[in-house]
Amino acid sequence: MQTTLPDAPVPTQAVTPPNWLLGPRGLAKVCKGQEDLRVCSMPLVITRLMVNDAEDTVAVELAWKRNGNWKTHGVARSEIAAKHRIIDRADHGLAVTTGNADPMIDYLAQFESVNLHLLPQIQVRRQLGWVDNAKSGFLWGRSLLRVFLGGIDAHGHAATEDDPFANIGPAEESQPDAQQVFFQGADGGDEQIVDGFHAEGTFEEWAKAIEPALLYPKVKLVMLASLASPLLSILGVKNFIVDLCGPSSKGKTITLRAGQLLGQTRRAGARRRLDDLELQPRVDRARCRRAAQLAAHPRRHQGRQEQGRHSPGVVRHRERPGARARHHQGHRA
Repeated sequence: MQTTLPDAPVPTQAVTPPNWLLGPRGLAKVCKGQEDLRVCSMPLVITRLMVNDAEDTVAVELAWKRNGNWKTHGVARSEIAAKHRIIDRADHGLAVTTGNADPMIDYLAQFESVNLHLLPQIQVRRQLGWVDNAKSGFLWGRSLLRVFLGGIDAHGHAATEDDPFANIGPAEESQPDAQQVFFQGADGGDEQIVDGFHAEGTFEEWAKAIEPALLYPKVKLVMLASLASPLLSILGVKNFIVDLCGPSSKGKTITLRAGQLLGQTRRAGARRRLDDLELQPRVDRARCRRAAQLAAHPRRHQGRQEQGRHSPGVVRHRERPGARARHHQGHRA
């Protein structure tokens, strides 16, 4: 394959299956005594296997060359084993139709068979968080956070017992001595969500920006709840929900951003909003009575509710009468 398709993203020892022709112009099947059957107008290969030990499944990564560029796409093995499923790759640019799907499936099965001992295998997960019971790594977006005591990262930072996470970094194949785990979403929506996890700035800058907000108990509670997520499995406790309610424009949104730990305080005006937070603990008995009345007779007060300006009053929105009552009392106060 190195002579006919030198730029293919496969191991150098990978070979083309017998009775198949693979080159820059595409894929063809050798037919004895007949003209070769052209199967695909673009070269197609399997680059690696993706093993999910947590679900006991194996997927493959396909690669095809379109308009001079190689495009890769991870698919379940069942998708390259059935005619009605492999044609879905046409939406991603692969030249597959109902007419050439059957011979393409045969080719991919043979390609995997003759190159199975050469294809690299990587670990994948469909969920974020701890990758195994041994807590060997924490999958955060597309980055795999690991502990390497005594190791040196790419920036020359050494991990010690006092700071074991000094050299955490992204999951990359450039570290063959360490087991790598990658995220594989069930669909495009999962991939978009995971791409939203990223790190910017420094911890010192973030700590300096967030310090004024920690003076407010409710903001501090959200921060602690956010930091507690990786500890749930370690401590053996169940998930919990923090429901933050209050009047509009009093700091719920900026509190949620602070709890995301994604550097939202870098934005213009964020520091000013932190200073303007009005989340001091207090109990307003008149508002509590008003909320109880609305919860007991929601239709009686429906007309009055529609007269005011409304916006979500909880960080985590849930449809229930009590939430609507809090919205109402918050805007009328």
